[in-house]
Amino acid sequence: MKFVKDFKEISKKDIAVAGGKGANLGELVKNKILVPPGFVILASAFEKFLTENDINVEIEATWKKINFQDLESVEESSEII
Repeated sequence: MKFVKDFKEISKKDIAVAGGKGANLGELVKNKILVPPGFVILASAFEKFLTENDINVEIEATWKKINFQDLESVEESSEII
């Protein structure tokens, strides 16, 4: 699984894996606009980090406790997550 892509490898079709900024930087490079060399850490890296450290389990447990009718509950859970 790939966790990093160079700007040259990214386009607007990669927004789901590279994010909006990453996809836009890829588009700028493809259109020959001067952009400093760089890369994007893909969403798959973040997802693997969450899974490998069981953080996804903690997030899901917190998510299940949210009372969406209570703004304070949503805010507190957002801070925890």
